[in-house]
Amino acid sequence: MKTNPLRTCIVCKSELPKSKLLRLVRINNCVQCDFSYKLSGRGAYVCPQIGCIKGILKKGILDKHLKLDVATKEASNILAYLTEYIKQRNDEQIKPA
Repeated sequence: MKTNPLRTCIVCKSELPKSKLLRLVRINNCVQCDFSYKLSGRGAYVCPQIGCIKGILKKGILDKHLKLDVATKEASNILAYLTEYIKQRNDEQIKPA
C-alpha cells in the first residue's frame, strides 16, 4: 500500500500530505512554484491558504528554508501569483457540477 508522505508548512508548521501543500523550489537562485512536485532543487512547502502565503515573506521564512536571499520584487511576484492561484482554485471548488 502506497502512503502519501507528510510535509510541514514552513509558516504554520501543520503536517499535511504533500499533495495538499504548495511547493516552492529554488532553481538557479530563483524561486518557482512546483505544481508537479518533481522539480529538482531545494524546496519548501506552504499551506494553500492566504494567511500562510502571506506569511512566507515575514521574518525571512522563505529565505531561511530555501537558503536564498529572495528579492523584494520577486517575493511580491510570488505572493501575487500564489494568492491569485488560491482564489481561482477556491472558485473552481465552489462551482456546482
